[in-house]
Amino acid sequence: MTQYASRKARKAATRAELKSAALGRFAEFGVADTSIAMITQAAGVAHGTFYVHFSSKDELVSEFACDFNQGLLQVWQPMVMHAEQALPTLLHGLCDAYFQYWSQRRQFVAVYLHRYAFGTPLERGGTNRAGSVGAWLEQGLSRAAHVLGGTQPEVAVVRHALCQIWLRTGLQLLRSGASERESARRTLVAMTCGALEAALPGVSSLSPHQIRALAGTVG
Repeated sequence: MTQYASRKARKAATRAELKSAALGRFAEFGVADTSIAMITQAAGVAHGTFYVHFSSKDELVSEFACDFNQGLLQVWQPMVMHAEQALPTLLHGLCDAYFQYWSQRRQFVAVYLHRYAFGTPLERGGTNRAGSVGAWLEQGLSRAAHVLGGTQPEVAVVRHALCQIWLRTGLQLLRSGASERESARRTLVAMTCGALEAALPGVSSLSPHQIRALAGTVG
């Protein structure tokens, strides 16, 4: 490893340590009551090191939202790109993957609940929406409208509604526990299908081949 590569690796490791320490402190004390000193002490680095990586706590929280968003996109996008089922069946699989993703990231959810105002994590990709679940949904909705030959819906409105439905269901499931998972999945699939059909009549009848073509990439 070259000297440059070694420095780059150490910097990345320090950034990861700061994020891990911050996530734990945010989840325990809340964003507002967590100081930069608490984060750097937990990470075992000097106070000024924080500002080498982040300008503020807000920037750090935004990065957590970006990580959450892009991680979910990496889970969902391949499932749609390799779909072998009609939309309602595919949605069941997406729900299961979504619930598992949320349950594995309870610390982030705790931070999100402390700081709801930083933006819905399903819609945002950090400081912009490039590469976000929201942008991916809008792209898929626009492509579906073209395939179906209908009127182009207000994709931003539909995207926001869908993200809110999935967000609220995810939060509720974490509160209620695994015993409600099957009921939550049925409800979420029904609500999603209903919202999509209202915006794009006929979307539930798209073939797996057509669905795969909707997945695309978001950059």
